This record gives sequence, structure tokens and C-alpha cells, in this order.
Amino acid sequence: MGRMEYKYLVRCEELPRLRHVITPFVEMDSFAAAAPCREYTVRSIYFDTPGLASYYQKDAGIHTRRKLRVRGYGKLSNDSLVVLEIKRKYNMEVRKARAFLRFTALEELIATGAVEQHVQTGASSQRIQAEQDARAFLYHLHRYSMLPVVLVAYEREAFLGRFDPRVRLTFDKVLRGRVYPDLHMLFDEGVLRNAMSEHFILELKFEAGMPTWAAAIIEDFGLERQALSKFGICLENEGLGGAKSSRFAWAAYQPPRTPDAR
Repeated sequence: MGRMEYKYLVRCEELPRLRHVITPFVEMDSFAAAAPCREYTVRSIYFDTPGLASYYQKDAGIHTRRKLRVRGYGKLSNDSLVVLEIKRKYNMEVRKARAFLRFTALEELIATGAVEQHVQTGASSQRIQAEQDARAFLYHLHRYSMLPVVLVAYEREAFLGRFDPRVRLTFDKVLRGRVYPDLHMLFDEGVLRNAMSEHFILELKFEAGMPTWAAAIIEDFGLERQALSKFGICLENEGLGGAKSSRFAWAAYQPPRTPDAR
């Protein structure tokens, strides 16, 4: 089953009061609670076609669409894992297909398709699904000639519903990006430029209807649901999107290639 995903743009000065009013209804998720600053860094490289089809589908409000991204967390280490992810959206409902692998194997997996060699799973029962999800990612990547178009990073505070852990609330702050990244740049902070300084994005995810406490808080803060895309915001901040084609920027890019068939 997919989850509903609502997004709101909030001014940064509202953050302390917002943290205070949600306290009775949520608890911090274990990943954020273990982090030194009670937040963690999310890093994603989004893929798109040479004509930016994913961007323009989102911009046009197409209800059924997908995005491909590679996501990592925190800082680079010797055993850093990343996830290949297909995010499918059906109106406001979101579903994800995911497969984990080591960051050091990312470029090889995309170039060779060696799913069985590189996909990591916590349990053997999950391996079949993880490998299927990785193959689906590679299928869409090569079928539509998708290339890395933007690197997006932000700091995330994450919470789960105290009464219903299927409810997830996140504050995504300090949004920054870089267009046309190489895959090895996923953890490279030095290439990023700030894309949003006065606001952060509140995301609310739920399955069984918006919680009444969340609806009351959103009304109290005067927030309005918006079609916010970090992918789109960072692209536009770098001067892409809109009416101009990016064909000239793509012309110099050399994509990873699969081996010649034998």
C-alpha cells in the first residue's frame, strides 16, 4: 500500500514553535535520535531524460509519474550504503521500490548491471524483491536514456506518530544542490550551492487519513499544501527548467556505458 504525502513551505523562524507543538503527538525516529544534532543529511542524485521529462511532468501536474534517484545519508565512510530508488506518484499517493548497495559499487552496477553481485539485503527473503527493484531501476534508466541531472542535499529532522507509527513527519532544511553531477559526487559537500535559505519543507506522510492533531497544527500555522519538489527547486535555482532547453549542457556529458553485447 502507498502512503499519502503532503508538503508545506514553512518560514525558518517558525521552527522552534513548531517543534514545541508537535511534541505531544510524535517521537523522533531512531536514526535522527542517534545523530549528534538530532538530524541527519539526506543526499540524492536525481536522473532525468535529456529533455528533462520527469521535471516537466511534475511541472505540468501529471498525476501518475515516476522519479529515479540514488540516495545516501550522512557523510562518506568506508562502508557507506546507498539506495537505488524509484519513487512512483499516483496523485497524492506515493510508492517506492528500493535496493541497497555499497557506494563504492554504484558506478560499476550502473555500467554493468551486475545486480546479483552488488545488491545488499538484510535477510535472504528480501533478496528477490531487492534484485527485482534494482533491475527495474536499471531498465528505466537505460530505456529512457536517463542521466544524472541534479544532486540535492538537505538536513532532516524526522518524527513518527506517537499513536500511529505509520505517520511520518519531517522537517527538511538547508536545501542545496548542484546540476550535472558525477555519481562520485554524491557525498561531496563542496560542490553544492544553497537553494533555499528563508524556508524549510514540512512533509507529512500517512496511510489512514491525516491525523486530527496534524490537521489542527497545519491550520494553526496557516500552512497550505503545495506541490513542492526539491528536485525541481534545485534545478530552477541553477537556471534549468522553465522554457529553455538544456540540450547544450547535455551535449558535453558522457554517460556511463554498458559493456558491448557478446
